[in-house]
Amino acid sequence: MELFIANRHAHQVLENRGIKVYKNFVGEFMTSLEMAGMSITLLKLDQELKELLDAPTDINLMK
Repeated sequence: MELFIANRHAHQVLENRGIKVYKNFVGEFMTSLEMAGMSITLLKLDQELKELLDAPTDINLMK
């Protein structure tokens, strides 16, 4: 729940500065046993990167 609260606040801060958020991902994508807190990563997108981000994927690669 804390990650979603932080995500909402970050989204509001970015929008207040005129930065449009295209897409966000919230979850435990990279963890460490000894890590406290969280991290936020931002990426400036162009049209090519948007297409790659939205491209379909196959999660069943390991058969």
